[in-house]
Amino acid sequence: MDIKQRLFALLKSNFVSAQELELTDCTELNEELGLDSLRLVEVLVLIEEEFDIIIDQADLDPSSLRKVENLIEMVDYTLQKGSA
Repeated sequence: MDIKQRLFALLKSNFVSAQELELTDCTELNEELGLDSLRLVEVLVLIEEEFDIIIDQADLDPSSLRKVENLIEMVDYTLQKGSA
């Protein structure tokens, strides 16, 4: 499974709002999934566990985490950074 598929599965298994939607890269985290700042922190913790990564707080810009594609890019960047 690639990053996108794993992330979609993670969102669908942990958030009822995601189960009701056809997730795409452009799905908005707040508007469509209803993820407020606390839920977004929960998503980040779940991502760290799922991908066995640690997201560096210096790399986090909450205003840039608006869509699912932003989460995919963040995971990809963190995985590449860790393997460098």
